[in-house]
Amino acid sequence: MITSDALNEIAPALAAAEAKIEGARKSVANTFFKSTYADLADVWDEVREPLTSNDLSIVQSSDLTEAGIVVTTRILHKSGQWIQTYTPAMAPKDQGPQAIGSCITYGRRYGLAAAVGCPQIDDDANAANGRKSDYHDPKGDVGKDVPAKEANHAAQRVRDAITLNNPTKAKAIGAELNADQDLYMAAWRLLHSSERSTFKKLLKAADEVTQ
Repeated sequence: MITSDALNEIAPALAAAEAKIEGARKSVANTFFKSTYADLADVWDEVREPLTSNDLSIVQSSDLTEAGIVVTTRILHKSGQWIQTYTPAMAPKDQGPQAIGSCITYGRRYGLAAAVGCPQIDDDANAANGRKSDYHDPKGDVGKDVPAKEANHAAQRVRDAITLNNPTKAKAIGAELNADQDLYMAAWRLLHSSERSTFKKLLKAADEVTQ
């Protein structure tokens, strides 16, 4: 890890952000999200607001070294102060674009989550190493055979719950989708990242009510 010469402004800002970050999977562990995984977008959904509200931003890049792919993550503060970390060198299972892309995506997710203290679940690690996962098809085939009408209907039901701001309705829809991973994935792809984030917050609210 390397840093700017001064850390007096970025350090308290990062501490305040980390206090608000709960983890990419924790908010939906008891509902339909349980049957899938926390990917890069899910980690961003969890950390974006805590970071931006504390004047922090993230810049990531990847480099191909002799040892493998290295992802650099730099946390920037509006003051100009910064903290930079690196992933260990990662060797993809082959030189195909899918394996290399999976390695970079995993490195970005790993680097982001580690830098800001966000717990998350592996998925791209399996793709990068050529292993199958219980939760993720690295080719993105899960849900591809679901008819568009069914996928759109499921996605619209999620949007309806968001519009109504109804945690109970969201939990019921989540439970139904949890029983059919193909339908869940097909619908999830149709949702904007902000819709996913809002829906997960409704699910979390529903869980808090029942605890």
